[in-house]
Amino acid sequence: MDKEIKEQRPPYARAVFILGFLSVTIGMVLFGLLGIIGVILARKGMKAFEKNPELYSMKGYKTLTRGFYMSVIGSTYVLMFLILPFLKFI
Repeated sequence: MDKEIKEQRPPYARAVFILGFLSVTIGMVLFGLLGIIGVILARKGMKAFEKNPELYSMKGYKTLTRGFYMSVIGSTYVLMFLILPFLKFI
């Protein structure tokens, strides 16, 4: 039974990975917002993992952290392209 529990992914791991991937690869405003949602969900999943690390697999945690990094990069990319056009008028 311990093996079954250990194979469980942290909460939101797959969703965060998908949101991060979409925010990096497509890079539109909507998907930048999805990246921000991915960051929020990743923080919730990381807190759950830190609270009970014995319940979740490290493979799932790595998926969660990769999704978090992609979400941050995608959100930053989109926000940069939203802010930069206004900076040239200053």
